[in-house]
Amino acid sequence: MKDPVEQAMNKFHRGDPEACEVEPTSLLAWCNRGECCLQLDRAKEAEQAYDHALARLATFFPAVEGRIRAQIAQGHIKQARQACQAYLDGDRASPDEAESLQELLALCRQLARR
Repeated sequence: MKDPVEQAMNKFHRGDPEACEVEPTSLLAWCNRGECCLQLDRAKEAEQAYDHALARLATFFPAVEGRIRAQIAQGHIKQARQACQAYLDGDRASPDEAESLQELLALCRQLARR
């Protein structure tokens, strides 16, 4: 029998947005579902998937970053900018995470000018 997380990853790589049903408590499965939904232009569903992961672990950076990208995709620039800043202000970000958030902040500023 295959590992449930491996099954979820295989479903994700096939483009199946229901990948997290294989392992509903897996943070990575929910993030994979979010990424899949983003790739399918289903940003609202993506945000909901990232919210599920964040409900289990509020500091799980892949979900934090994914949720921000989903917010940007929906045009919720102010919310995305606030989420980036809040994570940075909380001194939780590693150098790589901080760099990623700074890039997302720059994108938010650029989109806000349009």
